[in-house]
Amino acid sequence: GEKCIEGNCTNGQGTLTYLYGKKYVGEFKNGLPYGKGTMTSRDGEKYVGAFRNGIAQGQGTQTLSDGKKYTGQFKNGERNGQGTTTFSNGSI
Repeated sequence: GEKCIEGNCTNGQGTLTYLYGKKYVGEFKNGLPYGKGTMTSRDGEKYVGAFRNGIAQGQGTQTLSDGKKYTGQFKNGERNGQGTTTFSNGSI
């Protein structure tokens, strides 16, 4: 279900599309998102930041489809440690 539509999705910079409408644009290592990149899903969810072995790891910003935004640390694809959540109405 994964398809490299642009660039080098093995080791380098590229664009990868996934089966369920997800899309990753950024750096790759050993065929996985690794380094800086952007992952977007079909429902409007978006993560911009650091990846390691295909998952969100390190510093990043996640925007949910309802406009809620979290900026901070991620570990194994989950929010972890210190971060800030901004709601769609602007409150933090």
